Amino acid sequence: MLRDRGKMKWQGFFMMEHVNMLWDMEEEYLRTARPLLDEGQLFEILESKYNDIMKQVE
Repeated sequence: MLRDRGKMKWQGFFMMEHVNMLWDMEEEYLRTARPLLDEGQLFEILESKYNDIMKQVE
């Protein structure tokens, strides 16, 4: 009979260097200043994205 290893079979393996790199990337992302948009600016961006998507669908 086949013996199943369950979740142990699917556990990921991360090298410590990889984990450290991911932490550094997250810290850098959180430090990045992002502009605050007013309602009009946000609407313009969303409308532009919506129009681009609608052009692709056609």
